[in-house]
Amino acid sequence: MTGISLPNQASRKWRLPLFLALGETLGRGALAASPAPCPTNQIVLSGVSVSSSRATLDTTGNNSHGSYDLRTGRLSSNVSFNDPGWTSSSVMTDDDYRVIGLPAGTPLVFTASFTVTGSWNVYPGVPQGDFTCEGSMAADSDSAGFVVPPGGCCHGDISKPLSISLHRTAQDHFHVRLRLASQAYRGRVDESGLLEFAGLPVGAAVVSCQGYASDPTVAVGPGSATSSAFGFAEIHPNPTSIALAVTIRLPASTPARLMAFDLQGRRLASRNLRFARAGSYTLQLEEAGTFPPGFYTVRLEQAGRSATTTFTVVR
Repeated sequence: MTGISLPNQASRKWRLPLFLALGETLGRGALAASPAPCPTNQIVLSGVSVSSSRATLDTTGNNSHGSYDLRTGRLSSNVSFNDPGWTSSSVMTDDDYRVIGLPAGTPLVFTASFTVTGSWNVYPGVPQGDFTCEGSMAADSDSAGFVVPPGGCCHGDISKPLSISLHRTAQDHFHVRLRLASQAYRGRVDESGLLEFAGLPVGAAVVSCQGYASDPTVAVGPGSATSSAFGFAEIHPNPTSIALAVTIRLPASTPARLMAFDLQGRRLASRNLRFARAGSYTLQLEEAGTFPPGFYTVRLEQAGRSATTTFTVVR
């Protein structure tokens, strides 16, 4: 790919290919890499069904309510119906996750948990049962869930912690699917769930396509469609033996900095960045083609925020 050297940077080996900024072409010929679409999620209410790949969705209809915010890992399902007759809410999400901050291929054992809390307040004496509620999580082939069977009356609390032990490797993608469902014949049921990851090594974090980050100090995921997206959208080829293309997302035009380090923390390359507008930009790191075989870290900094990702050099 042909690059364009910035003024007064002739001695540097960083080059900027022609790039695309949030859909607006700033140059001629090449576009910044675009991440694959995030998974589609769904809220199904009594008489209402909405599917979306947005990071957040909130829908109300026919005495029921469902919502999710995948940037924070939160879901909710609520129903309320005073007259005889069922009303229902079901919230189903699916997102693509990976562990960053460690060399690719590093084996990891950590835990994904989905804690559901809530309450019910229903009328007694209905033959077919007054309410049901359920929740589940699945990470690839592993799953956990619960169902409160039909029946019961009056009021009570829901407190259900679900957890899955994950054996994964750093930078490899995996899916986590979440579901909350509520039904009530007469009365009200409220549920909310929170996704969390625990047991990660220091410096590691889980990020997702739709913007989740287990550590709030790191970047949102590569597929986030929010205007505040910050971090790495793509890095390729990885592993590499040649120059490395790094696609970054900047939510503002304030100065930024991109650096490359080896595992000993030595800075091997550094570039001060300044663009006229927020957007997505692809930079060519030619130094990577000269690095010895091994693992390396790239760090992006802007306005007090930082994001890291790793790449491997092979020969």
